[in-house]
Amino acid sequence: MVRREPCVRISLSDEQRAAVEADAPRVVVSAGAGAGKTRVLTARFLRRIEEGCDLERIAAVTFTEKAAGELKRRIREALHEEGRKDDARRVPDAWVATIHGLCRRILREHALEVGMDPEARVLSQHEALMLASEAMESAIQACVDEQEEDVLFLLDKKDIGTVAKWAKTAYDQIVAAGLDPLRAEPQPPVTPADARGLARRLRESAEKMSGFKQTATRDSNIESLQRAAQALEAVSEGTALQDLDRLLDVLETLATCSSAARGCEEFKEAAQRAQQTLDEAKAMIAQALVAPVERGIARLVARFSEEYAKAKRSAAAMDFEDLQTYVACLLTENQIAARELRERFEEVLVDEFQDTNRLQSRIVSALAGRCLVAVGDKRQSIYRFRFADVGVFDELASTGLVRTLTENRRSHPDVLEVVNHVFGDPRLFGPSHDHLRAVRQEGRLDWPDEEPRVRVLLAIAEGGTTADDARRAEAEVVAEEISRLCESGLARPSDIAILSRQLVNRARMFEEALRRRGIESVSTASDFFSTAEVADGVMLLRVIDNVWDDEAWVHVLAGTIGGVSPSGLARLRAASPKDGLWRAILDAEAVLSGHDLERVRLLRGAVKAARSRRGLLPPGDVLVDALRRSGHDAALRDRGAAGARAWANLLLLARLVDESDQLTGRGMRGFLAELKELESLGIGQAPVGEDVEAVRIMTIHAAKGLEFPVVFVVGMTEGENAENRSVLVDCTGDTARIASALPEGLLGGREIKKNPKPRGIARLAENEAAAQAEEEKRLLYVAFTRAQEALYLTGAAGGGPGPARAAVLEALGVERAVDSEQEAVKAGGVTIPVVRRAPAEAIAASATPEAAVPGSARGERVPEADAGEGVPSRGFVPRRLSPSALEDFELCPYRYYASHVLKLSNPAAGEGATAFGTVVHEALRSAATGTWSEERLEALARRHAISEEDLARLRELVEVFQESETASALDAYDRVSTEAPLSMVLGETLVSGRMDVLARSAESALIVDFKWHEKEPAKPELDQERYRRQMACYALAALKSGARTARALVYEAARGRISTEWEFTATDAPGLEAELQGLIERITMSDFRPLEKYEHEACVGCPALGGLCSVRGPKRADGAGHTRR
Repeated sequence: MVRREPCVRISLSDEQRAAVEADAPRVVVSAGAGAGKTRVLTARFLRRIEEGCDLERIAAVTFTEKAAGELKRRIREALHEEGRKDDARRVPDAWVATIHGLCRRILREHALEVGMDPEARVLSQHEALMLASEAMESAIQACVDEQEEDVLFLLDKKDIGTVAKWAKTAYDQIVAAGLDPLRAEPQPPVTPADARGLARRLRESAEKMSGFKQTATRDSNIESLQRAAQALEAVSEGTALQDLDRLLDVLETLATCSSAARGCEEFKEAAQRAQQTLDEAKAMIAQALVAPVERGIARLVARFSEEYAKAKRSAAAMDFEDLQTYVACLLTENQIAARELRERFEEVLVDEFQDTNRLQSRIVSALAGRCLVAVGDKRQSIYRFRFADVGVFDELASTGLVRTLTENRRSHPDVLEVVNHVFGDPRLFGPSHDHLRAVRQEGRLDWPDEEPRVRVLLAIAEGGTTADDARRAEAEVVAEEISRLCESGLARPSDIAILSRQLVNRARMFEEALRRRGIESVSTASDFFSTAEVADGVMLLRVIDNVWDDEAWVHVLAGTIGGVSPSGLARLRAASPKDGLWRAILDAEAVLSGHDLERVRLLRGAVKAARSRRGLLPPGDVLVDALRRSGHDAALRDRGAAGARAWANLLLLARLVDESDQLTGRGMRGFLAELKELESLGIGQAPVGEDVEAVRIMTIHAAKGLEFPVVFVVGMTEGENAENRSVLVDCTGDTARIASALPEGLLGGREIKKNPKPRGIARLAENEAAAQAEEEKRLLYVAFTRAQEALYLTGAAGGGPGPARAAVLEALGVERAVDSEQEAVKAGGVTIPVVRRAPAEAIAASATPEAAVPGSARGERVPEADAGEGVPSRGFVPRRLSPSALEDFELCPYRYYASHVLKLSNPAAGEGATAFGTVVHEALRSAATGTWSEERLEALARRHAISEEDLARLRELVEVFQESETASALDAYDRVSTEAPLSMVLGETLVSGRMDVLARSAESALIVDFKWHEKEPAKPELDQERYRRQMACYALAALKSGARTARALVYEAARGRISTEWEFTATDAPGLEAELQGLIERITMSDFRPLEKYEHEACVGCPALGGLCSVRGPKRADGAGHTRR
């Protein structure tokens, strides 16, 4: 071929040109961060066209559809620029796509050859997850129906949800490796020969030790080794290795055996070798024990594969993995089609090759005719959780022609000098780090020379003791610095990214800290269903489906969609005590006016219109139409970045509803029935446009491929939360092999210290831990190299970072101690300020806005209903209150409002007020009156169907109470009654309730309230404050009924002790009554504002948390739903 001067001109550096012109069957371009790999891919594509290769004979595979679109745009523009308009017009049809897009196009041509339905559609990720969930249910049910012994054994040891997760994760990993899930197998079985071999080695170790000088250590070791050998010999014949009870006996024996290394060096070495043999023996027996578990998982994986395939055939659909699997089969089993495809593609270019899996690598290698060009950076391989395998990059690099790109066009030289200093350290990449060179022409921001480009910020959590305290302190310090950058004009919010290893329980802290300073932010946290707008959208779906759903109506009316004031909602509730809120809404004009009436009318019309469109339009369209008719879209448009994100999330919700309907044909009701399944999938929030003026809060994974002028890498002093998986899969051979840890249920209640890992999973876990440790380093490299102008490393002073983060801080020489006086460190020629700051400084730097209220995404006050004729301006006087309602109001007015005005139930309440806790209360009340007996115990057991274990526990709790100081104190009183009624009239309000135990004598009273907490309360020292209102009500009732003194105490049943107590006298009664009347007046006048921020004691168990309330707690609050009563 005659070489022509290229007519398509793209400016290239020498190292880029070397990559573009590299000519070999396999070319690997190792492209460092910001080195212009997309430019190289574009130039390489165009060069092949210049050499006479037809556009249709070049394939380019990208990691995302966005990247594919960008590559096509650059190719088309370059061809247009050179006047090659015919070629430019053909670019949209070029083979430039993601791996899934490429496979889909191939299958359109070869569908019949692989036995695929040509009309099959490709499921979205969400559809595939929903279908897979149904298929897993079917697979488990089929195994149960057919009495699959190993699966039944597995389900007996673990709950269904965990088993399903194990099987699905194993299936995904097997498919990603290009292996057949139908052929999945357990680990190789333990044989009698294995047991005999280890027994022989143990006896040999004992024999060797007997040659050393006699000591207590030597004799103890010999005894242990001989005992262990004898135990192994007992299961080395016949079928003993399938007898779980005998295996547990052996494991119990081995757990008591050890070989201590004390004495001379030679003895220590012998003892250590003997201990290694003992550990091998424990791992071998553990492996024999988990054999049925591994067989059960392997069988379930195969059965799920069958059921999932059947479900996809029924839906005339396939998922993304099917696209790859079908093409891989075509290339290996149909030689004619494989040859035709290889001859078609003269060159295959693959972007981000470090993030491919083995199946994908096989496909692109088989497609490449003359040349495969793999572009990537192994230091940016961060998708192991998607089963990407960085090993495929190393393997290709070891056999191909390698070209390296190190010229960084993204970052300022100071940032790169720090990156090179840190990651060139032996504790991180060491010599394998390719030194990045700064060659950029100009920066994005006008950054003053005196402003450092790299900083370390360490927050001091004054008075804080928990990890969340440290994180909040860090969030405040970061928000203050961002506020400084924005106010000084150095950066806009959209120039700034906060990058974190994970965002669970973190994103909200940064969002709130920024919001307090008037700075908008958007987050990529995977908490879609926990966002306020999606919770409200789901409730609107419920209302459209069933207008008599009062709980849903309360959420819609009081939430961001309705914006009805608390007093307006209270009037609607009062107008519909029996007929339901829908009846009151239809006649809203009778009780509402002004803003509240306007909002209710809009909602009423939107819901009526939506109900009339059901079945005529897709359910997602019905939802969007209702949102628009209610004016919610316009309201969100006025709320900046937060509003844009909320609307994007609602549109995603509508899409999910449509996808569910397309799969099941059950409309809104089908979607609502599947909601719990969907919530467990960890769906991320919808993306927002790049033009939204807001700080980006992202995971490092989500930031891959992006760049930002200013980057904050947060959590630098935190651990790395390495996942300790219970099931792993060995995919290194032709057959996948399942490996499992010992489920706790398998031990049958035996106390075996330091449960050994079965040998199969022990080997895989060691490899997994090493691979994860390397990926943690790569994650930090990706985060650091996103920064163009400035890089901040932040954490909490005194924190304990994981190994990778510790290595970074040590490479920089940063001291983490709170009291360190270190002010700066050096990295090469760059001086890095180290700032320690208490969050109080950050909070003081900005005014604290008025507390946010429900119905507002940004803290604006929702207007109250106008006071019109027949509508009192004063709130409603509560007719009846319980001591617990008063307690709720003091904790948080909005909690009282949600629980006692709106009468919402806490969906998780049953988790705390357990059935066993109810039984405990009943038993202790019986013991308090002296009516407890064995017959009473048996009657309780029958009525509540409690287990033998709980029965024994209950007997012990009662016995402890009978011997307690509380029981002795009750014996001194004349009358003891249980469930004693409380009834006091204070003004227009009746305070009523029941006391667990009331004991009376002529002039004194003793009140006992039983509390049941399975776990020790987080802050038991707060019990005095926590329960005072409730116990003061009880004491006041006793004093008003004639007692001169009243002792009130709280008995903590789980720990058999008095938690706290009070003494009241008749002279205290007027003061107590005045307190209560003042509290009732506050309730009457209250607008029921929420707290300014999450407080565990007030928020845990609140039915409004995560829905109606503007306060956002942790993703799963510790103890959420556990009642305090």
